[in-house]
Order: sequence, then structure tokens, then C-alpha cells
Amino acid sequence: MTGKYPTRAGATQFFSGKRSGRYAPAPFKDSMALSEITLAEAFKEAGYATFFAGKWHLGPNEAFWPEHQGFDVNRGGWKAGAPFKEGKYFTPYANPRLEDGPPGEHLPERLASETIDFMEAQKQKPFLAYVSFYSVHTPLMAPAALVAKYR
Repeated sequence: MTGKYPTRAGATQFFSGKRSGRYAPAPFKDSMALSEITLAEAFKEAGYATFFAGKWHLGPNEAFWPEHQGFDVNRGGWKAGAPFKEGKYFTPYANPRLEDGPPGEHLPERLASETIDFMEAQKQKPFLAYVSFYSVHTPLMAPAALVAKYR
């Protein structure tokens, strides 16, 4: 989100001039420092409209969420990085940053639709649309018609 690489953030120890052949993980942090300048903040300062959809993982409470990190619009970004309950890839999502959709609505399709709607509304001016799908965490839960297509 900041454009920094793990080595610049001290996540490894092998750049001291002596390679030890092992990686040392950075100490656990449950948030990104609010002093960090995010890509969204930089784009917003340059006059872009900014949009975020999906998983966030960058802070435990509302002060760290996308709308406080330079995003004008936030669809789904909050403290949790995945829909943890069974079936939450379908509405109702149990996500305070994403209104529930109609019965059977699939989360990845919803995030894509929200992003497209934002892009359409901004097509005459510069924008940043950042989408981070939740689907990377668990076996995919697809709509029945899509599952049937690949059986």
C-alpha cells in the first residue's frame, strides 16, 4: 500500500553484507503506521478520486481503515482480511463496510461490480481503483452455475 519493499521495511536480515542464507521475519505488527504515506494519499493529493474494494489487513480498528488512508470510497475494507464464516462469499457478508446484496450475490462479483461502477462514474477524470479480492484465503466458493460448468 506504500510502495515500499520488505527489505526497506526491515523484514529481512540478509542485506548486511553477509548473507546468512536465512530470512528473519519482521516483528508482528497488526497495523500500518498512520504516518506512512499510502499510494491513495499520494494519488488523492495529485487530484485523483480514490477507491478501495476488498480485504484490507492494515489495522485493527476504524482509525486504520481505507477511508482514513487516502481512499474516498471504501467497499469492504476493515479489520478482517477474509470472510471467516461459512458461506460469507455470498450475501449476507457480515462486513460493516459492505452492504448486503440480493440473495445469492457472490462477493468477488460484487467487488468487481462496485469497482466498475466507480470507474464509470470517474471516466472523465483521473482515478485510482485498488481491488484486493478476498478469495485468496480459502477454497473458492463459486456460484452453483459456475461450479457446474467445470464438472
